Amino acid sequence: MHGGTTAGPLIHNVLFVSLRISNIPTDRLPDIAQRFIPPNQSPTPMKSKVAILVAYTGTPFHGLQYQRTGVPTIEQTLINGLVEMNLIKRINSTDPKKMHLQRACRTDKGVHAAFNVIVVNLERGCYDEFIRRFDRLSAGTIGVVNDERNDERNGERNGERNGERNGDNMDIPKENSISNTSLALAHHIHVYDVVRVPKSFNPKNRTDYRIYNYLVPKHMLKVDKETLSSIFDLYVGTKDYHNFTLVSNKRGSARLIKSIEVREAAGTSEWYEIKISGQSFMMHQIRKMIGFVLLIVNYHGKDRGTAPALEIVQKIFALAFSPRLLNIPKAPAHPLFLDTPVFHNYNERYDRHSNLEVNEKKKEIIKTKMIYSEIMTQGCVDMFKEWQECIEAHIYEYEYLKEAT
Repeated sequence: MHGGTTAGPLIHNVLFVSLRISNIPTDRLPDIAQRFIPPNQSPTPMKSKVAILVAYTGTPFHGLQYQRTGVPTIEQTLINGLVEMNLIKRINSTDPKKMHLQRACRTDKGVHAAFNVIVVNLERGCYDEFIRRFDRLSAGTIGVVNDERNDERNGERNGERNGERNGDNMDIPKENSISNTSLALAHHIHVYDVVRVPKSFNPKNRTDYRIYNYLVPKHMLKVDKETLSSIFDLYVGTKDYHNFTLVSNKRGSARLIKSIEVREAAGTSEWYEIKISGQSFMMHQIRKMIGFVLLIVNYHGKDRGTAPALEIVQKIFALAFSPRLLNIPKAPAHPLFLDTPVFHNYNERYDRHSNLEVNEKKKEIIKTKMIYSEIMTQGCVDMFKEWQECIEAHIYEYEYLKEAT
């Protein structure tokens, strides 16, 4: 039969090749494999999909994401460093698809992050040199954090990997190998770690929820922390935030807010830190959430000099979450920053060396040293003052505030 005449030799050939390969000494396999590589062509090195755990101040950047226009971004600055370290080929460094570039949370122009995750495909190599380069460049800003992190990593990682990280003879590239612009921008980025992730890993989809923080001067609120917490608790749960964004969303405008915590910002008694945890957020949503509370508190508490009654606040919130269209002001953008994307479900599946999380103590130090110092300035206080004056000049646009009285 025709089928039988072809199957026999095929099986015989496969068995023959298998037997011949099994008889080759193991130490000769690399030499034999080299014969199949065309002349003048080196073997293509294996790539790894990794997550870069970072913190940054967004002030000098045009956002997080790589942009083809060449404007400075956080991702572009990191890519420049990776190219310098030969961890990304220069020919691939201008194409996000070739690098498989992804991020957990997008941050816009000027927005900071105490922790974010950027995923990219890198050539196989030692990533510790890349981390140490950013440590070294950031040392003037957050040297305390770098020292603590190095001590912790030295104690946690043993064997060959520890030897690679802490070898006395490791060559660290000189700073003059980077352009002055890249050097200046790198001072605004801190790399916590670089960890391997599965090939199918998508940081945006794997994020369980996100935590954003907003800093606001206490004098802008004129209420005690307990009252303020009660007001912000009205956001908790799943609600329709169609009045808290400027654009339509294919997924609709319903969003889940898991929790909101109001506390004094570390190291100061003049600022509140408002910590908002949610699955996802729409454009301007958080700024409008903060602006809405500022609007209500200042409008209904201004005449009496006290906090507005919670019943009044509840009625106004009910209007905002109804189908009715309301004009809700955005609070200033500068005091908003990403605290962390949370990967609880992912981290439960992998050992601690691959976990996408950072030490909370170190993150708090970074927030204080890098982010608070950018936000808690007289310029930011003046920004809130101008915002309040603008609201008072256009208070007629918020007539719905009268309906709850």
